[in-house]
Amino acid sequence: MVAFNALPVVVDHGQRVYAENVKSVCQLVHSQEDRQHSHHSVRQIAREAHISRSSVHNIIKKDLQMKCLKRRKAQKLTEASKVARRQRAKELLKKYPAHSLCRLYLVLG
Repeated sequence: MVAFNALPVVVDHGQRVYAENVKSVCQLVHSQEDRQHSHHSVRQIAREAHISRSSVHNIIKKDLQMKCLKRRKAQKLTEASKVARRQRAKELLKKYPAHSLCRLYLVLG
């Protein structure tokens, strides 16, 4: 009986190229983890790996089981806007009866 590892593996050209693409995208994605502020977009990874943007997106999503998120700037809240937001949330809570509050989710802090 022949051992499983000794059997010849037949891989066509497409599968080998896809495996190489997955490996290069994986290396580019994981090379960013240890460094702060070094996050590359899907478009930048595609440019560095010399493959299409949609292929990079599919590899990240399906093979690496990660999500591609677009980085966005968030607004900075001043103390005045925090107080106003908290006050509006409290007023909104007054409009609903106590038994329906279990279904509401408000961030007061």
